Amino acid sequence: KLNKRWYWTEEVSQIFDELFRKAYDGTKIIYITGNHDEAVRGLSILKRHRYASRLNIQIRNRVVHKTANGHNYLVLHGDQFDRVLLRGPVSRWGDRLYDYIADRLYKREPLNIEIDGKVKRFSLAKFLSYHGQVALNILNNYETALCREAKHSDVEGIICGHTHIAAFKKLGNI
Repeated sequence: KLNKRWYWTEEVSQIFDELFRKAYDGTKIIYITGNHDEAVRGLSILKRHRYASRLNIQIRNRVVHKTANGHNYLVLHGDQFDRVLLRGPVSRWGDRLYDYIADRLYKREPLNIEIDGKVKRFSLAKFLSYHGQVALNILNNYETALCREAKHSDVEGIICGHTHIAAFKKLGNI
């Protein structure tokens, strides 16, 4: 995302400084790649290993975490379970739309869209309420895919954050 819009504060630098200090003091840090890490995911295993070694961290797409009381959880970003509908061109279009809206909101300019040659005011609330059922169905399919992966990976649950929706759910025995 930094390629599209640079946003880096002193607080972000402080967080990274603290993480790297902890890594060099012996804390195990695992960087889990996500949907905006195409550049990292595209690195060869050798380059990934070199970068990770320099920073004293691990770079992984997924990892199984064993809790202190012996429970196993698969930890990953979660974008791996986007359906074909959300991948490829549609996903990139969504990123562009989000960036456009964010840029407009930041500049406080009115958001207008053109529909059938007519310029109309864009309403995010109306858009979301109209498409809410579709989004809910996609989310349910997403959760089903997560449960299948948990069973396939022989873990008790999955920890991910791709959807940006905080939830702690028990689906069947997952």
